[in-house]
Amino acid sequence: MTTAYYLLNNYTSSSLTLDPAASGFGLRAVPSSSDTALPFTFSPIASTTFVKICTTITSTSYCLDVWGDKKTVPHLSEEGNYSGQQWSVANAGNGLVKFSNQYTGSGWYLDVYGDTNGATMSQSDYAGQYWKQIAVSRTGTFCFACEVTLSDRWILQRCQVAS
Repeated sequence: MTTAYYLLNNYTSSSLTLDPAASGFGLRAVPSSSDTALPFTFSPIASTTFVKICTTITSTSYCLDVWGDKKTVPHLSEEGNYSGQQWSVANAGNGLVKFSNQYTGSGWYLDVYGDTNGATMSQSDYAGQYWKQIAVSRTGTFCFACEVTLSDRWILQRCQVAS
């Protein structure tokens, strides 16, 4: 069984969710009791240093993606062989990571807008570019005592569920 992770944004202290105000499976990280955190899996892409970051909605696999002329608008799209679905995960220290995308290019990171908390890709170094991977146990509860390690440029996280 593949471990799934909630992606908790360092700026908003909220998990990545679908944005009901955005079209095309837009994303946000807004504190709200009505939003359901999306559990994501990380799958290495063969012969690359990239991973796919995917979730399942109504039995269909959707991946974190950036496409089209607007290379700064992340959203979910059906899983496919697209450069917009190829992500690098960089260890940012203190249990945090930063996500960059092959299609958007190096130096651009998954971020949230300061006013709407909608997902975007941005340059520079903003608090919203830092994320924590929170493992989801088989029962849907969080696990504890997580350890993040960097191995071959992609993040592995081992957790022990508290008994």
